[in-house]
Parts: sequence; C-alpha cells; structure tokens
Amino acid sequence: MSFNNIDRTLFKEFLQALMSLPSADSKSGRDALLSGLPTNVKSSLNRSENPHVDFSNLLDQLQRLGRLTQTGERPLIIMAENASMQSAGTDIGGKFDKIISDLEKHYGGDAPPSEDLPEVPEKLIFEGRDERLPSHFFEQALKTGKSVARLMVPMIVNGETKGESFGTGWLIAKDLMITNFHVAGCFSNETISDPDLKAQAENAIAWFDYHHEGGARIEVRCLGLEAGNPELDYALLRLETTDALNGRSPIPIRIKDKSIADGARLNIVQYPGGGPLRFAVRNNFYVGKGDKPYQLRYLTDTEHGSSGSPVTDDAWQVVGLHHAYRQIPKSEYKGEIIRYHNQGIDIQAILGDLTEFLRKEINVG
Repeated sequence: MSFNNIDRTLFKEFLQALMSLPSADSKSGRDALLSGLPTNVKSSLNRSENPHVDFSNLLDQLQRLGRLTQTGERPLIIMAENASMQSAGTDIGGKFDKIISDLEKHYGGDAPPSEDLPEVPEKLIFEGRDERLPSHFFEQALKTGKSVARLMVPMIVNGETKGESFGTGWLIAKDLMITNFHVAGCFSNETISDPDLKAQAENAIAWFDYHHEGGARIEVRCLGLEAGNPELDYALLRLETTDALNGRSPIPIRIKDKSIADGARLNIVQYPGGGPLRFAVRNNFYVGKGDKPYQLRYLTDTEHGSSGSPVTDDAWQVVGLHHAYRQIPKSEYKGEIIRYHNQGIDIQAILGDLTEFLRKEINVG
C-alpha cells in the first residue's frame, strides 16, 4: 500500500459520510467539495456521473496525491473541511469533524521524528482530548458577534421614565431581534402594564459592533414588540429598517430534534453589564435539562446584562436563549466545585410558541 493511502476503514467512513450529504446527488454539490484545490488538480481528476463512483474515485485519487507538492496542502482534508462546513451542526457534520481529526493524525506521520532525537517536540497534553480550535471557529464567532447587540431599555412606570436597564439581543430574522421578556420589561414581572411594556419596546436602543467602552458602535432603534411570553421569557422586537443591518445575518438555528450530548460545548455571545461584546467559550459544558423540559443548563459564564444572549453550539447555531442562573447543591464537575448553573430556554420551545406568520419570517416554516 502507498504511504499516502489512508486506512481502509477511514476510507469507507469518509465515503459513507459523503454519500449522506444532501448535495451528494448533485454534480455541482460534489464539485463544491473540491473548492480550494488548485485548478490543475481539479481538471486532472477522473469523474463519474454516478455519485458513489464519483466520490470513490475522488477519494482514491486525492489520497494518492498525498500533500500537494507546491503548497504542502492535503487534498483529502480540503474536501473533508468543505463537507464539514456544508453539514455543520448535524450528525453528519460531527462525522466529518472526526474524519478531519483522523486525517490529521494520518498526515502527522509524513515525517516521523528520528529515533535519535531525545524527545518528541509536539504532544497533545490531555490524552484523547484536543483543545485546539480551527481558524474558521473564530471566523464564525466574529460573524455571529455582528448579529448580537447590546440593548438599552428605558424603565417606564405609569408613563414616566424612571431609568434604564441593559440586556443582550440578537437577530433571529433580518429586522427582528429576540431577547428576554424580562429585558424588554426592565426586569419587571408579567404584571407590567401593557402601555408601559409597549412604550419600553418602542424606545429601546440596540448597539451593534460595540467592542470598547466608550468606543464606536452602530445604533439601531427598536420600533415595537411583536411577540412575547413571560413563561418562556422571550420577546421579539421589531427593528427600524436601516443600512446598519446590512451585512448582518440572522444567527442560524440548530436543527429541530437534534439532541445535545452531556458535556457538549455551549458558547454565549453577550454584552455583560451593558458593556462591550464578550465571548464565553471552552469552559462551557452542557449539564442537562432544568426543572422544566424547555430549560437548558450549562456552565458557560454570564453576568447581569447577558440576559437575552444566544446560546450556541460549536457550529455557532442557536440552541437556546440565555435568561437566568440557578443555585444548586454543591457538586463537582471535571475537578471544579460547582454551586450554580446558568440556564437558557430551548429555542425550539420559543419557535413553537410563535404565530405561523412570525415562524415564516424567521424561515422555520
């Protein structure tokens, strides 16, 4: 067997995963998986109209190339990363992430260290766990951050402004922002009067791209409250149509019924304390459901002002709306003493509470 050839088991796993892609039956979809390969490499590949044969031929030819002579890049990994991006947040996407990891281990043997060396210069510190992150993780994080805003909501009591409160909101549709009901209600409970709640929503202000205290920001005004539910603790705010929203995409929502595994990473993009944008990543484990089935609990750090933040998986797809913390009996998790869980509302429960009109606007059917 050629040194460049991957293990047959990995070959079969790769082929099966490729055949599971929604784009597998489309020639253009299969072509997209070759994006990033040099033109001369793509033009030299023998192709087939049959998806299974085409993928099998591609894998066989690309593995024989090994690393590209001019750049040292690895064609199989280029293909796997394209497939991973196409299927991010799905079970298939998880398979491609594993395949990429296995391929990296395979190519890591291109030039094994000499037996004469007294020590190996590189090593994963934690056996079976790689804490490194690819650059596209951070690219997607920054893209997500552009769709998250600091909210300043006036506190109105019987028609009079008594101060203001701060929270976080994010784009769930082009000019529709979601936050907590308690943020739109300035931490009042569900007994807040309808006129006061309406006035607060109509006078709330969203700041995008606020990265430094006292620094530049993009301001967008809220026009009113479209929907809300104090039990599920969400509120939808309509934003004014403005060029400031151009280039900001609604944050994608994780596929319905895709379960979250215990210990999965849950990231939160937030404006804590009404201050600049912050990202909570890595020490951020999902620990299970709350007291009610629509509540999610996790160890991701937040503070006052983080209410209304998107809770996302590592593919930066929303799984929940952060809203609270809960004290728990003292326990231990991964060697750390834990006394609190942070808590969010399952985004699917919120979507199920909306009217069909709003669901279509959010593009969830």
